[in-house]
Amino acid sequence: MSDQLTDFNDLHVAAGLDAVKRQLLSVLTDTRGSFEGVESNNLPPEPPSEIYDQENEQGFKQAGRNEDWEHSLDRTDKDVIRPHVGNLELILLNDPRWEGVLSYCDFSYRIVFRKQAPIQSQLGEWTDADAARLRTWFHRAYFMPPPPRAEIVDAILIAAQRHRFHPVRLYLEKLRWDGIDRLDFWLKDTFKSPAPDEYLSIIGPKFLAPRYFKWVAQSLVLHQSGRPSQ
Repeated sequence: MSDQLTDFNDLHVAAGLDAVKRQLLSVLTDTRGSFEGVESNNLPPEPPSEIYDQENEQGFKQAGRNEDWEHSLDRTDKDVIRPHVGNLELILLNDPRWEGVLSYCDFSYRIVFRKQAPIQSQLGEWTDADAARLRTWFHRAYFMPPPPRAEIVDAILIAAQRHRFHPVRLYLEKLRWDGIDRLDFWLKDTFKSPAPDEYLSIIGPKFLAPRYFKWVAQSLVLHQSGRPSQ
């Protein structure tokens, strides 16, 4: 497999969000002059910021919670909960303290905290330190032996992938069209391209179409199939 990075998603996975930010800022600095004179009414309206909290809200509710779930926990003869992945998953999916906390980002392929977790973690991406905090939490909250790290990592991944989301898809789906056709002219209107209008009207939509498929259509198919995108 080639080590060459092909897009911002690859850069995010390989080097983190700070590297993506630096790359984007360098591009925006170089092209800042291209946006001079662009009127605000040439730009599509921003979607409401609350879409990231409201979209797919039902999907972040606990899936199939059973009020008697604690009776399903595997225990020893002395009634001690065994610290294996099956029990850890059951706890993460049913304990009210974890409701709506974990999710899986299909854009970055990362586990993220959508709400404050009961382990004093920060909102955002899951870190190695969170595994250590969660190990202590399981031990104290359920009086079980401290679970092995591998069991914790497997359980957190399984639980998070029950609540998948794609931030770019959510953003694009909530954009509201204002009735103005832009696809044929967006290269000229945005970047003041000097190329002939007929040429720009052909390549403009073709440039955006594969990106739409990757971010929206493909993510929908993969989201339904439960497989990560490539």
